[in-house]
Amino acid sequence: SRFYGKDILGQNFNERAFISNYQKLGFLRNSRLTILTPDKRAVEYKVADETLHSVKYVKINPVKTDLFDAITFYQSANYMYKNRLNRRCVHGVN
Repeated sequence: SRFYGKDILGQNFNERAFISNYQKLGFLRNSRLTILTPDKRAVEYKVADETLHSVKYVKINPVKTDLFDAITFYQSANYMYKNRLNRRCVHGVN
């Protein structure tokens, strides 16, 4: 199956996760969690300890590639949704 341009079953797939609530957007990749807020701030945390039942994070300075990628993923997904570009072609008509 393909999800937002990535084949999750492919050999070159890098894990990532998108997390959100009504105010904040999160992007998890390479054990780093980038959080975007409505007031245009960003914070980033690195996974310090992970168990079956909990995860502990330590605050770090945002990594620019994580910040730019998080913004790009959410803005492009929003653009696709608003412009209905995420719909499947039906009977050859977009």
